[in-house]
Amino acid sequence: LGWTFAHRKITILVLVCLVILTIPVLFSIGSEFMPPLYEGTILYMPTTLPGLSVGEAGSPVVRGTVALAARHNLFLHAHADETAVEELLRLDPRVNVLWAHAGMSSGPEAVGRLLDRYPTLRVELALRSDVAPEGRLDPAWRDPFLRHSDRLMVGTDTWTNSQWESLPEILNRVRAWLRQLPRDVAERIGSLNAERLFGPP
Repeated sequence: LGWTFAHRKITILVLVCLVILTIPVLFSIGSEFMPPLYEGTILYMPTTLPGLSVGEAGSPVVRGTVALAARHNLFLHAHADETAVEELLRLDPRVNVLWAHAGMSSGPEAVGRLLDRYPTLRVELALRSDVAPEGRLDPAWRDPFLRHSDRLMVGTDTWTNSQWESLPEILNRVRAWLRQLPRDVAERIGSLNAERLFGPP
């Protein structure tokens, strides 16, 4: 610190050079889209390594996060399989969980079972092409959709910029399987449930 004050001109020159060197980096990084959040809406998204692993839910950090979310009526956005999501919900059945991608690989039976057991669980369906392979709604998914149409919702995950180019096609596929459900169910899953939780677009 003493050297820095004694050599102010050199210090400033070095700092200016460092700033100039970061300019190419600025143009090479992508951008991230964050949708607007509405007043009164709080989504707390704790981050773990790619998904919460089985057994991690018992860690002090996760237990504390669940207790905080339950106490303040916040949502936990869980990128995890059904075992880890159930561990979260067992820590405090009052905690609101938004389950991203329905676990990516969890089947409709597992999703339905967890929705039956935990009334504070909501399920988002982005990246789930198995819901309607080749455009036909899988009959196994139809049952949880009808039973829990108030807690399931369509989602879009644009984790890379290239996903934006595919978004119209993805949404057309989703609309196709939504049309195979009763209209009131399709409207809830398609938009009304998300609007109820996070406000209108």
